[in-house]
Amino acid sequence: VLLFFAWHGGRLALGPDARLAALLPAEGRVVQAVGIVDEEPIPERPLRVRLETVTLGAQTFPSGALVRTRWLGELPRYGDRVQIDGDLHRLAPPRNPGVFDGPRTWRRQGIAAQLIVRYPNDTRILERGRGSPFIAAAYALRHAMERTLALDLDDSPEITGVIQSMVLGSRGDSLGETQALFQATGTFHLFAVSCLNVAMLAGICAWVMQTAGAGRRTRVLILIPL
Repeated sequence: VLLFFAWHGGRLALGPDARLAALLPAEGRVVQAVGIVDEEPIPERPLRVRLETVTLGAQTFPSGALVRTRWLGELPRYGDRVQIDGDLHRLAPPRNPGVFDGPRTWRRQGIAAQLIVRYPNDTRILERGRGSPFIAAAYALRHAMERTLALDLDDSPEITGVIQSMVLGSRGDSLGETQALFQATGTFHLFAVSCLNVAMLAGICAWVMQTAGAGRRTRVLILIPL
């Protein structure tokens, strides 16, 4: 445990994110950044990009830092190599005491800077499919499961959103007023990755092992640690 905390603390203090933040003045810098989209983009929400190179003035240097940005224009996909022109700022603490300290949470995730984009022309997709093939396959499987859960429910987006949220933990905007109703009744925890999701995963694994000929005792001994 001590080794893990030492490694994690050293990574946050000496990693590429901290080095990038140390280069930025308080007022930020205008940069041209090239990086890989590190997560599946969601419309109207900040996007996480892992930088490859950063150009400050006439100097270009490599960087593996994570930054937050708002994408303008055609939304990219996970793994796309993108170019972003904007103002790069260090994450500033909240001005009012007692409020949620978002920058502190983001720094724990290795994000130390925010890239502010002002115009759609400042964002550009350079290349497709440069991310991890494993994560890209996981996203593709997730989308296939979402389409399966939405079969014959084209005219019921509220029901589709509830089912996808409960089964897959999706965080879409299709819930609308239904989300407020679950919050008011104290049952919004059903949308979290909880026992329901674990039970479904265990059921799928048990069915696969049973199909492969594993006995009940073998299935239990494998499922519990899994």
